[in-house]
Amino acid sequence: MPLFNIPFRLCSVPCLTMGADVYSPEQVSTHNDAADLWITIDQEVYDLSNFIEEHPGGANILLTVAGKDASKLFYCYHRKAIFNRFKDRLCVGVLGRSAKSVIAKRFFFGIQIGILCKERRR
Repeated sequence: MPLFNIPFRLCSVPCLTMGADVYSPEQVSTHNDAADLWITIDQEVYDLSNFIEEHPGGANILLTVAGKDASKLFYCYHRKAIFNRFKDRLCVGVLGRSAKSVIAKRFFFGIQIGILCKERRR
């Protein structure tokens, strides 16, 4: 289940369009085996569960980054053009902050708004 949903278009990247699901690093880290393999690249979340057999480099390299940020390793072996070829099919959402940091930020932001409202009323 996504952490929250982005209700607007952020940019022209296909994965960041209207309604993109946002996942925390903790959520991504639970998808860490061959049957359920997710990775992140450049703050985007990819489901490679059905791609693992197609990967020309084999399954082992994908399993080493399963549930993790694979950006550095990906760009060691691939050009951006390769990345864009599979993006539409494999991208399932974007990487957000951990659930704890989102809750803390909402709490802090709520306190700030409350203080601002009280100051305006005076």
